[in-house]
Amino acid sequence: MLRSQWLLLLSFVFGIGFLAGCGSEDSAPPAENGSSETSETSPDTPESSDTKSITSTVKSLASASSLDLSYITDDFTSAVIVHPARILSSPFVSELEKAGVPLEKGMTDIIDQSGFDPRTIAQIVVLGDENSASAAAMQAPGLFGFGGGPPDQFDDVGPQLNSPDGLEPEKAPEEDGPALPDQGNISPQNQTLQPVNFQPGLGPADGPGGDGPGEMGPPPVPTVIVRFTENVDPKTFFDDKPIPPLEDGEQDGLAVKKAPVPGMDVVIHFADEKTIIVTKSTLLKKMVETKTTNSPLISELKQIDSANDLIVVIDMTQLSPMLVGLGQMFGAGQDPNLAMGLKLVSELKTLTITGGISSDSLLSVSLVGTSAETVSSANDKLTELADMGREQYKMMKPAALQQEAPVDEAGKKVLEAMADQLVAGITNKADGTRLTISIPKPADFNKLPEVLKPAIEEAKKSAQSSSQKNQLKQMGLAFHNYHAVYNSLPSAGSNHDGEKKGLSWRVHILPYIEQAPLYNQFNLDEPWDSEHNKALISKMPEVFQTPEVTEEGKTVFHVFVGENTAFNLDKGLSFRDFTDGTSNTLFVVQAGADKADTWTKPGGLTLNEENPLKTFGTLENGQLMILMVDGSVRTINIETISDETIKALITRNGGEIIDDF
Repeated sequence: MLRSQWLLLLSFVFGIGFLAGCGSEDSAPPAENGSSETSETSPDTPESSDTKSITSTVKSLASASSLDLSYITDDFTSAVIVHPARILSSPFVSELEKAGVPLEKGMTDIIDQSGFDPRTIAQIVVLGDENSASAAAMQAPGLFGFGGGPPDQFDDVGPQLNSPDGLEPEKAPEEDGPALPDQGNISPQNQTLQPVNFQPGLGPADGPGGDGPGEMGPPPVPTVIVRFTENVDPKTFFDDKPIPPLEDGEQDGLAVKKAPVPGMDVVIHFADEKTIIVTKSTLLKKMVETKTTNSPLISELKQIDSANDLIVVIDMTQLSPMLVGLGQMFGAGQDPNLAMGLKLVSELKTLTITGGISSDSLLSVSLVGTSAETVSSANDKLTELADMGREQYKMMKPAALQQEAPVDEAGKKVLEAMADQLVAGITNKADGTRLTISIPKPADFNKLPEVLKPAIEEAKKSAQSSSQKNQLKQMGLAFHNYHAVYNSLPSAGSNHDGEKKGLSWRVHILPYIEQAPLYNQFNLDEPWDSEHNKALISKMPEVFQTPEVTEEGKTVFHVFVGENTAFNLDKGLSFRDFTDGTSNTLFVVQAGADKADTWTKPGGLTLNEENPLKTFGTLENGQLMILMVDGSVRTINIETISDETIKALITRNGGEIIDDF
């Protein structure tokens, strides 16, 4: 547990990767290895605020980030370099925010989970050694669920799933079916196959990194170099980070911080006022003391334009034979085109991937081999395939343009122009032993978020609907778990012991939605609006939150109270009281924003007999999302559902026959 918590220190490195293709229009010359130059930052740089927009905040924090190769030694064979502050200050990201992409929410989530604000990070360098590459290569067969083997060994897996003697695969639940606890996945059991226990970043139990059958070795530890846009204080830097306390220590005469986790050989060193190194203890001294060095990795890094926002370089010397072996294992050598690719892979020295809108290419892939002849042959084949692809694009384009798209006509023309430029502009070039494939940056690329704004809005609505459906399912599962403990549901206005102390059902299910610490803070013998309990209103869990309600501590998730409903104010009901059936009775409803109420307040909605739809308040898009007692979530069209059906859903024992709604 401590290991996983402590590794949150590195989680932000990958949390911002989705923006790696977006950069600024600034560029800076690459720094030579051994240089410790940093980007200039004004001492008056203001701190970022979660309430400010991305655009206004990051412009004051981001500066031109040079490709700093300090502390990279010849021990490393791979590097991933990202420039977060520059990415987040780019025009493209500003346009994304204008188009409605919730970037601020993403930033807040990253800060909450890791304690780091990506907008204050100039450069992140993640380094791997030969062990990391070997583990990654060995993991590849595990992606298929087995330890590898010729393709013909897998032929019987499919038929076995449906054979009388085999296991029947678990059926996927219907979209709005019962939200039952996860029962796990059913996997085929074939005695002729020998599964190997692979884990991300790990080798097999009896292979490299393992200590024998049934024992998994520790995961390869990456080295991370983080350079900030402003000075950091080693004494207070980790105070507000969501990780266990770190211990002060010394490694080869260098001051370090260590995680108090047995067997975790990782140290943290503040190399200068803006740079932190996280690495294995055995590598730190060499990284700090090495001023000049060279290796295939560093030689390739020195040639890269620092304007790229994402840079990936891999020394393929050790990795290529493994990849060729995997390709042959799965029959790649039987196809002439793939065989040529395998030959190129077998001769690879380095693989480089760069990208960003700061450069001329959105994406560039560079392969350096040992044979100019092999590279030339591969380039000719790529040219042939590219020409075939362009012809296919011309054939498919008319039909594609006739398809409906969530953009207007002007937007379609912009997208068509961009697609034409991308297809026409893709290039591949052989230069001696180097093969480079480039994807160009279309003109008007920064207009893409504006053009796709309708699609973004549609995606946001879909994501929001999915999220709220999941929230209701969590509540349903919590109710069922509560019932399993107390043999009844919570009441809408008293504690589970029957005392009328006046706390909402939402409070009583807190232990069953992973909020037991918050539950324990309530004084259950006091009403919801006592001085003590009122102070907890601001701590409303996310499961009760919705975007349309901005007032602190208010929620639109309600139950119905009253005669024959699912909840009483004084005593919780049992499932046996639902004689209409749990699949025919409403549990929780997501009402309109005008029905928002304090989440700790007892009570619920009461049915408006004359106009049942008014009970739910003002609903957007004419949709009502409800949780049924059986745990299923339904979306109701309020334009088509009848008043009689609404009334029947609210009662638990009315004996009504409910038609499909």
